[in-house]
Amino acid sequence: MEDQILSLKSELRKVKIDYEAAKNDFSDLKQSTSTLQEQRDLLNKEKKELELENNQMQNQIKQLNNEIMNLTDDLENSKSMNENLKQKNSNLNNQIEEFEIEISKFRHLQNDLQQENSILNSNIEKLDNERKNLKNEIFELQNNISDLSRDLKTYKQENEKLSNDFEKSLNENREIKQENE
Repeated sequence: MEDQILSLKSELRKVKIDYEAAKNDFSDLKQSTSTLQEQRDLLNKEKKELELENNQMQNQIKQLNNEIMNLTDDLENSKSMNENLKQKNSNLNNQIEEFEIEISKFRHLQNDLQQENSILNSNIEKLDNERKNLKNEIFELQNNISDLSRDLKTYKQENEKLSNDFEKSLNENREIKQENE
């Protein structure tokens, strides 16, 4: 009987240790989820900044296109001035080349930004999947904790019953001993 009680107490201690370990694991998972959400927020912030930069660059490209159109108009309007036309033509051609180089740079930059944006979206999707997986793991852990809690309650009830039976048996033994005396 005492061996059973000791065995139950030992099992109860093990359950308590397992419960504490599960509680710590749950806490670690909560912290990990929080960190992932912070990382996701940072990625979202970076994505918005990149989108803003992209919009600014597109506006600059539009402005440059407008300037090129204006310069072309100026060129058409200045045909009557022969001497000035040659000089202006040379200047405008140089500026157009520079603008085209700038536009090309902006296009490359825009492509790079779109690729980075795509990578960020992919990373956000991965983080979202990881967050979902963590939620599932947390849910499983919560279920395990509930099961352990139920088992612990059952062990406590059985332990209390055994303790009462032991006490009852002890009292009966005393009564028998007193009667024998």
